[in-house]
Amino acid sequence: MSDEYYTQVSESIRSVLELTTRVDERVAHLIKQQDEVESKLDDHIENHRELNTRVSILESQNGEAIKKHVQDLNRDIHEIEMKITMIEKDSQRNEGRWKIIANFVLNVFLYILVGYLLWKIGIQDPTLP
Repeated sequence: MSDEYYTQVSESIRSVLELTTRVDERVAHLIKQQDEVESKLDDHIENHRELNTRVSILESQNGEAIKKHVQDLNRDIHEIEMKITMIEKDSQRNEGRWKIIANFVLNVFLYILVGYLLWKIGIQDPTLP
């Protein structure tokens, strides 16, 4: 009976050890997650402070100067969009040109290859009247 009792106690101790190991792993994981959340929260707090500083600077400036600056930025954005559109059109046109050139070179190569094969086979050109 004592052997049975010690076996049960040993198994119980092993189970408790496994349980505490799993609990330790979960606690370590929770601590890691908490550290990540705190880091993110610190980043958000710092961003919020920077934004508050920017807003107070903007509020202290003249509203007309800000409107003019925004209009200038919108004009610059429009100019950049126009340039991008022109570049896209040029790119498409050049792509079409390269396709035509590649098609021409491939056709010339195929004609030369077919002519060479016909010459090697010994097929004569049809006589022209």
